[in-house]
Amino acid sequence: MDKNKKISYAMLVYILLGSVSVILFLLGVFVFKGLLSSVLIDLSTEFLGAVIIFIFINRLLLAREYDASFLLEQAIKRLDKATHFLKSPEQNPPFDELISNARKIYLLGNSFVRLLRTYEANLIKRIDAGAEVRIIFLDPRGEACKLLAASSGRDVRQAIMGSINIAFDLRQHSLDSKRGKVEIRLIDWTPSCGMYLIDPDAANGYIRVTVYPPDVRSPLSNRVHFILSRDADKRWYEQYYSQYRSLWDQATPIHSREEL
Repeated sequence: MDKNKKISYAMLVYILLGSVSVILFLLGVFVFKGLLSSVLIDLSTEFLGAVIIFIFINRLLLAREYDASFLLEQAIKRLDKATHFLKSPEQNPPFDELISNARKIYLLGNSFVRLLRTYEANLIKRIDAGAEVRIIFLDPRGEACKLLAASSGRDVRQAIMGSINIAFDLRQHSLDSKRGKVEIRLIDWTPSCGMYLIDPDAANGYIRVTVYPPDVRSPLSNRVHFILSRDADKRWYEQYYSQYRSLWDQATPIHSREEL
C-alpha cells in the first residue's frame, strides 16, 4: 500500500474514532440530564454523519486506485507497442486475426504464396464483407525476378506465379459476387522489404514490415520484422505508408493471367 493511501485510511479511522467518542460523550451528558430523546436524535445524527464521511472517503480512495490502475495499464500498452521492433514471426499476431475486421488489406512482397494459400478463405470472407485488397508482387517476367532467382537459387518465378494465380482467384470472386475489390500490380525491382498494411487510414491502423536480409539465400525464418502503429510510431508509420502509396502508383496494373 502506498504512502498516500495509508495516510487516507489513517484519517478515516481517526474520523470514525472521533465520531464514536463524541457520540459516547453526548450519550453520557444527556443521560445525566435525563434527556434521552435528545440523546437518540444526536446519536442518529452523529452516526449518519460518520457513515457519510466513511462512504465519501472510501469512494475517493477507490477512484484514486482506479485512476492509478488505468494509467498503469495504458503505460504498459504503450510500452508494449513501442517494443514491437524486430519481432520474430512467432511473436507477431496471426494474419487471420489481423484481417478479421479489416476494410483495407494492402500487401507488398516478392511473393505471398504461403500466406495466400493459408488464408485464402479468410480473405474471401473479408472481400464478401466489402474489403479492399491491394497486392504488389515482383513481376515474374522481369529482370529483377531473374536476378533474384539466380542469387537465391530458388524458383522465384514459380512461387510468384502461384501467388498471382491465387490473387486472380480472389479477384474473380470479387467480380462474381460484386463485393469488395481486389487489385494486383507488379514491380520490376526487388523491394528492400515486404509489408502488411491493415486499415492504414484508420486510427488503429497496423503496418508490419519484413526486412529482407542482405544474403537472399537465407531461409525465410531468418527474416526480421517490426510493427508500426499510428499512436506509438507516428513519423515512421506515415513514412512507410507514404512509401507504399508511392510504390503502388509506380507499379504496373495487371488484369488477367493472359498478360503474363
